[in-house]
Amino acid sequence: MEDDVDHLTGRRTRTALAALCGASAVVAAVPAWWRPWLPQEEAEAKLDRAGIVACSGLIVKGTVDAVGPAGAGMVRVRLEGARRLEPGGGSGEGSGGTASFLVPEGDAGAYAPGGRVLVAALRSGEGAPLLFTGAEIEPAWDWMEAEARDPAAPSCPTA
Repeated sequence: MEDDVDHLTGRRTRTALAALCGASAVVAAVPAWWRPWLPQEEAEAKLDRAGIVACSGLIVKGTVDAVGPAGAGMVRVRLEGARRLEPGGGSGEGSGGTASFLVPEGDAGAYAPGGRVLVAALRSGEGAPLLFTGAEIEPAWDWMEAEARDPAAPSCPTA
C-alpha cells in the first residue's frame, strides 16, 4: 500500500512539474510576439533581408577614404573603390568610384580611414546605416546582391 502511495505521489509530482514547465514556456514565449510596451511603428519597422535591400537608398562597399563633419550632429563618410547595388537588378560593378553618406557623430569611430566596409543606408534617412566590416562583408554582399537581382523581390513596405 505504501508503494502505491509513493508511486501516485511520484506521478503527481512529475505531472505538476511538467505542467509548470509548460506554463513557463508559454510565459517565456509571449514577449516574442506580444510587446505592448513597444510603439507600433517600432514593432513594424523590423525589416527582413528583402526589406533591407528594398528600402535602402544606398548599398555600397569600399574603403573608407575620409570622415568629416557635416553639421547637425552628423558626419560624412566617403568611400573609394565603391561598388554599388540597386534594388531591381542594378549593380554598379567596378572600382574607382566614390560614394558618401551621413552617419551620426556617435557612430563615426566605426569608419576608420583605410577600413573596408559594406553599408546599407535606408532611403528614409532614419537611423544609422547598417554597417558590415571584416569577414561580414562578403556574406552580406552576397545576400544583398541576390535580393537586389531577384525579380520577385518585394518593394519597400514603408515606401
